[in-house]
Amino acid sequence: MRLAPLARVLRLNPDFQQETVRSMLKRHHTEAPSYWTQLGLAAGIATFGLVLNSGAVIIGAMLVAPLMGPIIELAMGLAVGSALLAIRSAARVGVSVVVAILASGLLTRMLPFQEVTAEIAARTSPTVLDLGVASLCALTAAFVTLKPHDTMSTAAGTSIGISLVPPLCASGFGLGVGQMHVAWGALLLFTANLSAILLFAVIVFLLSGFGEVKAGMLEEEVVGELPKKSPIIRLSARLNGLFGSRNATVFKLLLPITLVGAVFVPLQRALATVSAEVQARQKMAKILGERPELRNALVTAIDFDQSGLAVRLVVLGDPSHAKELEDHLKERIASQIGSPATVSVLGVPDAAAVARMAAAAMPAPVAVAPPPPPKVLPLSELDERVSDALATTYPEKEAGPLLRWSLAGNTDPPVLRLTHHGEPLGAAATKLLGEALSDPLNGPVQVMDDAISPLRHEVADAAALATELSVARERISGLTDLRFCVEVPGNKRFPALAQKQVEATREALGLPEGAVREGAAYTLQISKEPCPAPPAPPPTK
Repeated sequence: MRLAPLARVLRLNPDFQQETVRSMLKRHHTEAPSYWTQLGLAAGIATFGLVLNSGAVIIGAMLVAPLMGPIIELAMGLAVGSALLAIRSAARVGVSVVVAILASGLLTRMLPFQEVTAEIAARTSPTVLDLGVASLCALTAAFVTLKPHDTMSTAAGTSIGISLVPPLCASGFGLGVGQMHVAWGALLLFTANLSAILLFAVIVFLLSGFGEVKAGMLEEEVVGELPKKSPIIRLSARLNGLFGSRNATVFKLLLPITLVGAVFVPLQRALATVSAEVQARQKMAKILGERPELRNALVTAIDFDQSGLAVRLVVLGDPSHAKELEDHLKERIASQIGSPATVSVLGVPDAAAVARMAAAAMPAPVAVAPPPPPKVLPLSELDERVSDALATTYPEKEAGPLLRWSLAGNTDPPVLRLTHHGEPLGAAATKLLGEALSDPLNGPVQVMDDAISPLRHEVADAAALATELSVARERISGLTDLRFCVEVPGNKRFPALAQKQVEATREALGLPEGAVREGAAYTLQISKEPCPAPPAPPPTK
């Protein structure tokens, strides 16, 4: 048996061709739940992506959408002459189109806003170029069907390029908001993609030798699962006669060629319109460059609407000069572009005139009396204000008792030093405290945190203990309710000698009785409570 040209190139044997068609005939019912679920999800994702103007979300919908499957199966049904496969696939495609459009339209109606975004507008004005893109993607999709095991990335790229569900959802959006030009334009793009896939997929399958597959025997395996009087069975029996006729190849290509011919005319007209607009913009750029006033236009708008070309300019100059520019542009556009245009030129004064007009329109300045000098508070009133403010704002529960405060007014802002018996407040707390005190003190104030920790801490030796004790005395000078509690290591072997060492250390440090006791190491604590009593000596035997 001689293989078809493309079958030889791709090394496709008859067994593979037959198994491919058999799998398409059998999976119609087995994959139905998964197919409709994916289609519904893809329609929802695409609708949200279009409304949100998100290309990434729309690409996600393209990857999920399963609509390519039944379209390729329809093309295969036409190529092999299987009326059953063609009818079932065509029915699924038709129902899918209706479901996607209605679902998108209903979802659009439920949204709080309906705006034609750039992603929607891009799918409402297809041209022949879109048909060319669809044709190349169709060839790729057919190749994926012939070589399914090594083309997963190619399949993903084809799904993105062919864009089937987003145009249907854009059409549903137009239907939902009542903008029928959006709905018809997007539906035209889908039809162009559909017709290109069908035509080129059928051609590829025929060149690959699928026309030699005995579709009748494969259909008999599936017909037994369907009711004998099913409309699909009766209709497929009639069409099988056409597929088996002498003009079978013409009949197989009739449907896709008809679809391509139907969409080619409006797509060609759209391309001609886009081409004319591009050429008109290029000519307008040359026209605007002829005169300095037009080259320096502040605002230039060149639009195309139903009435044709519309040009709106804002230039520097008086109204009479703007009118002269309007007449000049109308004449040049008619001679260069060949069609009349709506031209509007607005003249505004120069920058100096605008400044003069703005100055004239401003009311005369009103003399404002200088603000009174800030009130200088007496020292006694200032102390009272600080005390009252600290009584309500100082966080004693978190920071410990406030021992004293001092205000230095020779800086800007003044520095309020707070000495308290507790852990440091931290930068955030001191900033918040300063903001809380600024209002009662009639101005900003900076808080300096002077925290005296109540925790016992260890020092290296007796010399370090003496040094740290000297520094601590300076800090708590004048604070009679604080005391030092010291521990020094003793002699464990000779308790009597250890007690004498403790007393000697106390006298050397100048501490009162009870302030020093024996411990495991040299430690220092600043406490408001009396120092712990030394442990009782062990009883003598």
